Amino acid sequence: GEIWDEEKTIGIAASVVMALNAARHSLSVQAKSTNTGIIYIGYDDTVTTTKWIAELQPGQSYSTDDWKGTIYAIATVAEQKLGFGEH
Repeated sequence: GEIWDEEKTIGIAASVVMALNAARHSLSVQAKSTNTGIIYIGYDDTVTTTKWIAELQPGQSYSTDDWKGTIYAIATVAEQKLGFGEH
């Protein structure tokens, strides 16, 4: 199935954005353009502002076609918005 048009609030503690999905073909996340901080994306709950796979300034996105595991995020300031979807 597809999941699109989702949004999650990201704070200063690592949180799950998308759970493991063995049937996932691709995923995409995008930091909302009105954010005031940076969102960091990681593949486990040890994601930090210094250990990450993608650093998203406001409006930037990250996508991958081969990760089926859980996606985590953390932000430099509270109340940052992250849009996400998977197919």
